[in-house]
Amino acid sequence: MKKILLSICLIISLNGISQCDLTGVNDDLTLQFRHWKLLATKIGIGTDSLSINRMRAFRTQMIAANPATDNTNVTINNVPGEILVRIYEIYLFDINFAQYFNMGSTDAERRTIFTNIRALTNPCIVARVAILDAQALNVYANQLTNGKNIIF
Repeated sequence: MKKILLSICLIISLNGISQCDLTGVNDDLTLQFRHWKLLATKIGIGTDSLSINRMRAFRTQMIAANPATDNTNVTINNVPGEILVRIYEIYLFDINFAQYFNMGSTDAERRTIFTNIRALTNPCIVARVAILDAQALNVYANQLTNGKNIIF
C-alpha cells in the first residue's frame, strides 16, 4: 500500500513540476567555504557558455567574500534555481560519509545544508526538492525491501 501511495504522489508531483520552470529563478544560499569548494568539484567548470559563465560568477563572488577559513560561512547571491536543486541533489545522493568524515563535517552541518535549501520559498524549488525527497525515500524503501528479501 505504501508503494502505491508513494507512486501516486510521485506521479502527481512530476505532473506539477512540468508546469514549473526554473529559468530565471534565483536565490541566495549560505554554506561554509569547504562545502562550496566540494560543490565546485561536483558541479564542474561547465561545458557550455552558460555553465562557464555561472561558474565565473560564482568564482567572482567567492573571491570577493575572501573567506578566512574553511569554516567561514559564505553567502552566494542569485544562485540559479537549477543549481540550487542540483546542490540539494548532490548532498542528498552523491556525497558519502567518507567525504564528510575527511572534511571534518558533522551531521549537524549536513542538516544545516538541507535546512538552508528547504528554507527557500520559491514554489518551483520547493516542488523539485519535494521530488528529490520522495526519490530518496523510495530508494530507502526499496533497499529495506531488498534486504528483507535477502534475509528471508
